[in-house]
Amino acid sequence: MIFASFLLFALTILAIFYPLTRSKSAQQEVTLQDIYQKNYLATEKRLSAELANGQLTQAEYDIQNAEAARDLLKISQKNGKNLSQPARLLVVLITLLFPLLAIGGFWAYSYTPETRTFDTERARLINEFTEWREVIPTSELDSLNGILAIEPQPRDPEIFNQLKYGFPALFFMSAKDTHDNIPTLKLLGKLLYDVKWLSASHEVYTRVLSLSPTDFIANAMIIDIEMQSSNNKITPTIQAKMDRFFALYPAETSMRVMYAQALYDNQMIEKSVEQWRILRELFAQNRDPSRQEQVQQTLQAIDMIITSVTQQAMETTQVRNYVINLQTFADLDWDKLSTPSILTLYMIDQEDNTSVAYKEILITPDTQLPTELALNDFNRFDDVKNPIRSFEHLAVFAEITNIVNGESVYVTDLSQLAKGAYESAVMFEVNSKNRKRSEPMQKTVDLVNAQKDQRFLIQVNAPNVDLSTLPEEATLNLFISPAGSRMPLAAKKIPSAKNLTFPLTIAVTDANKLMEGTPSLFTMENLEIGGRLSMGSDVVGKAGDIESTKQMISPSKVNIITLDQIREESKASPMVQ
Repeated sequence: MIFASFLLFALTILAIFYPLTRSKSAQQEVTLQDIYQKNYLATEKRLSAELANGQLTQAEYDIQNAEAARDLLKISQKNGKNLSQPARLLVVLITLLFPLLAIGGFWAYSYTPETRTFDTERARLINEFTEWREVIPTSELDSLNGILAIEPQPRDPEIFNQLKYGFPALFFMSAKDTHDNIPTLKLLGKLLYDVKWLSASHEVYTRVLSLSPTDFIANAMIIDIEMQSSNNKITPTIQAKMDRFFALYPAETSMRVMYAQALYDNQMIEKSVEQWRILRELFAQNRDPSRQEQVQQTLQAIDMIITSVTQQAMETTQVRNYVINLQTFADLDWDKLSTPSILTLYMIDQEDNTSVAYKEILITPDTQLPTELALNDFNRFDDVKNPIRSFEHLAVFAEITNIVNGESVYVTDLSQLAKGAYESAVMFEVNSKNRKRSEPMQKTVDLVNAQKDQRFLIQVNAPNVDLSTLPEEATLNLFISPAGSRMPLAAKKIPSAKNLTFPLTIAVTDANKLMEGTPSLFTMENLEIGGRLSMGSDVVGKAGDIESTKQMISPSKVNIITLDQIREESKASPMVQ
C-alpha cells in the first residue's frame, strides 16, 4: 500500500515536470499569435501592392492596415498575460510543497515504529497464511477439528502466538480481492472459533454459506455457534437449521449425536429418542466385516441410551450440593488471619480412602467471612469420574493456611456425613505441631498442594452490583492475557451470574486455555486478569456490562479483581476487553 502511494506520487511529479524539462525546440509549437502575425504581414504586403497599383486610396489603405494591426495587438495582449517559464516553475514548486509537507508530517509523526511493525508483520503473516492455506487439504478445512489439529500444520507454528498481527492478516486476505476465497474464509473461521470470538466466526461462516449454501462445515459451525450463544437452549430457529442440515447430510452422525444430547438436556425427550433411533439405523447399515465388532458395541451402547432416556434415567450433569456449616468460624481470632489466607474444604470417602473433592476460598481482611460452603460434582478431583452421590461413606475436613508462607493456622477434625445426608458442620481449632492427620487426609491435602502452582486463585468482588436486577442470561467472564495485550490466552465463563454470591473465589487452570497445544500459562510471565459481568451470554463486551480493571496475576499471590466499572460502548471482538 505504501509502495503504491509513492509510485502514484512519483508519476504525478513526472507528469508535472516533464513539459518543463523538454528542450526549447521541443517546446516550440504553432500558436494563435503566430498565425495572426503571419496573417498581418501577408495583409500588409497585399495592401501595399494594391496601394501601389492604384487599387486603394491612401485613406482606404490606412483604415484596413489599422484593423489588421488591432487584431494582432489583441492577440499579443492576451498572450502577454501567460506566465513565463520561470514563473510557471515557481507555481509548480509551491504547489508541490503542500503534499511534500503532508508526506513528511505523516512519516515524522503518524507512521510510528509500532505502525511500521504492524504493517511489516501483517505482510509477513499474509505470506505465511497463504503458503499454509495452499497445502491444507479441503477435507481438513471441512472437518470439525480445531485449528491446531489440522494437518499439515504451518511451517512456522509461532504464527499462533502472533495473533495480534495474524488476525489482521487473515481479515485482509478475506476482505480484499480474495473475499470469495472459501478456503481462506474457513481458515479464518476456525481460528476465530478456537479463540472464542464466536460472533466473528459466525459472520465468516455466514459469508461461506452465501457463496456455497450447502457447505458442510459452514452449516455445522453456524449451528454449533448459535447453540453456544443460546447457552445450549434449542430455539425454533436452531431446530429449523438442524432439520435443514440433516436433509442435506442425512448420514452425518457426529452432529446428530450432539443434537440428540442437546435435545435431552432441553427436556425434549421424544425428539432425543427419535435422533438416537436414527443413529442406530445409520450405524447398523455399516456392513464392513472388519468393523462389525465395533459396530455391535456401538449399537449396544445406543440401545442402552435409548432405554435410559425413555425411562428419564440418563446420567446428566445434575448437581447436588453438600452444604458444610462454618458458623463456628466466627469465634476464631481474626488477628491470626491478618494476612490473606486460603480456606480449603476437603471431602474424602472413608470406605476406600478416596480423595473425592475440594474447594478453595480466598479470605482477606476486607471480605465477609463465609458461614457455609457447598461442595458438588464440579469440585471433584480430575481423576474422580463418578458423581459424589455414588460414594456412601463421605467425610469432610478443612484448614486455613497463610497464603504467603503456606503455614496451616486453623484446622478441623474429620466430620462424617450420615448416609444419604447432604449437610454437615466442621469446628475450627488452632493448629498445633502435635496435631496429626490420618493417611487419607494427608494424601488429600498433598494432592491439593501439588496443584497450587498450576492454578490461579482469583477473588471476584462486586460491591455495588444488585444481582437481583441482572437478566437470567447474565454471565461472569474472566480473561487472562499478556500484560499490555488485548488478546486473551485463557478464559472462564460462569453462567447464571444472577445466582452467584460475591465475593466469589474462582480457579483458572490450563484447562481454560483458549487454544490447545499452546504453552502452559504457568510458564509465562507478566500475565494480567480482567473480569466482566456480561448482561448476556456473549463473551464480547457490550454497553452496560460491568467490568474490572486488569490486575497482574500469579499463582503465589492474592489475586483480587473488583467489578465496578460500567462499559459505555460495545466492542466487536473479545480481544478488546
